[in-house]
Amino acid sequence: MNAANGDVAFGSITFTKTGTYTVQITEDLPANVADRAPGVSYSTKQILATFEVTDDRVGNLTATLTQFTGDTFINAYVKQPTEAVITCKQREEAQEAE
Repeated sequence: MNAANGDVAFGSITFTKTGTYTVQITEDLPANVADRAPGVSYSTKQILATFEVTDDRVGNLTATLTQFTGDTFINAYVKQPTEAVITCKQREEAQEAE
């Protein structure tokens, strides 16, 4: 869930084996289009984070972030046009001739 300032916190990732791991991060869009905010174009960007997990040979694994392709999803907002209807009445008044 996003914080008010837009930051997103992820939980921990636990690695149990050595190796190279790539995590793909995408924005979670509401599946139902009707649930999406009006006027918002959501980002389709994919951020990749690559970790190298090594063993120090005494029982400890260490995960090191070796590649990170970005940290920001940019959503665009366009104001939606609206219309206003003004209703008036016309009234005729008879005037006497002078």
